[in-house]
Amino acid sequence: MLVFNPGILPEQYSMLLFHALAYMEIESLVLVSPQTPLVSVGYFQDLSGVDQDYCRDHGISVMRRELGGGTTLLDRNQVFYQIIMKKDNPVLPLNIDQLYQKFSRPVIESYRAMGVETRFKPINDIITVQGRKISGEGGGDIGKCIVFVGGILLDFDFELMSKVLRVPDEKFRDKLYKTMQDNLSTLKMELGYTPDREDVINILIDKFSQVLGTLTPAAIPDEVWKMAARLGKEYTSEEFMNLDSCAQDFITIGAGVTMKQGMYKALGGLIQSNVTTGDGEIIDLVLSGDFTCYPKNCLPELSACMVGSAYEEQEVRNRIEQYLSQSNIEIPGVSAADICKAVFSSK
Repeated sequence: MLVFNPGILPEQYSMLLFHALAYMEIESLVLVSPQTPLVSVGYFQDLSGVDQDYCRDHGISVMRRELGGGTTLLDRNQVFYQIIMKKDNPVLPLNIDQLYQKFSRPVIESYRAMGVETRFKPINDIITVQGRKISGEGGGDIGKCIVFVGGILLDFDFELMSKVLRVPDEKFRDKLYKTMQDNLSTLKMELGYTPDREDVINILIDKFSQVLGTLTPAAIPDEVWKMAARLGKEYTSEEFMNLDSCAQDFITIGAGVTMKQGMYKALGGLIQSNVTTGDGEIIDLVLSGDFTCYPKNCLPELSACMVGSAYEEQEVRNRIEQYLSQSNIEIPGVSAADICKAVFSSK
């Protein structure tokens, strides 16, 4: 397998590269950092959670990625590891849960080599022995490949993260800032200093080679850069940033029609729902959130399976369970009961 170490990249290229490599079916490990802060929004997320005005005013790029999970702030103080493999590669585990566990092991070993003991916490986090998150990971399908991504936190800008998110008031923002400081950690916080970036990369390559096999250093082909540039225009476009697969305020409420927003925090992440009913029947339903869904194009089908049902909890749950049992969809840490709770709860 190839290993690419392109360094610290401008604009959205630190995220665009793994998308381009996946679409071009180039199996590889990528180690990269963004030059300037970048906000990456999960594929199934509602964009309203990002303060786009603040990001625009401060020159912070915002893009939607083709993987699930929550909104993340990326900057040069993080080293991102990105694995791209064809779906028929025998190294790949059978399901997403096993994918997280298998590819988290080299990261845990890397932290250990740097003097920090960590462990894997389902669904997709690596935490310190004190229980503080030090790496978040994501995985899913892009084109004909499976992609697994995560990041080593050398340091983290908690203040900036609290500002790029849309919050109801400044009191809430202060609470968010303190909560992040209490529950997240970095190598600098654990060790008292920031390790050299290239040293971290060399350790990651060594540990990942024990799982992926021989890793051959290579330069990224010109055609990959060109593909990444094309994808950059798409992923920051208004159309892609406001995908129909994500909750949007696009439903007009008329006579006899009601609309309800709900949410429920499942083990696998936050589930949000937009439900429109007419005369007691679900006539439109959109699910979104920071969970992981594989394959990603199944989420609209899951939402659609509830359309036409009476707005009654047991009937809706029956439809969800039937769909999940008859499809190949995987939503780690999210059950039919969890989805049903999001549909019938209030925001």
